[in-house]
Formats: sequence, structure tokens, C-alpha cells
Amino acid sequence: MLVIFPTDALLWFAYGVIKGGLAIVAANGATVVLVGPSLSLKKKNG
Repeated sequence: MLVIFPTDALLWFAYGVIKGGLAIVAANGATVVLVGPSLSLKKKNG
């Protein structure tokens, strides 16, 4: 589940970039930045 969520946010981020939607880009960019450390800690600690 922790891998699916940031992947989803990255896809929405790409969609926002393509469509030029600043709100979509900002929201999903922030999500990726905040979930990234959680994902790396999960990978490191199991």
C-alpha cells in the first residue's frame, strides 16, 4: 500500500504537469515529498 500511494501521486503529478493544473501539481508534489521519507524508512527498517 505504501508503494501504491506515492505511485498514484506521481501519476497525478504528471497529469497536472501535462494539463497545466497548478493545484494538482502542488498537491501531489507535496504528497510525494511527504510520503517519500516514510517509504525509504519502511524499506530500510522492514
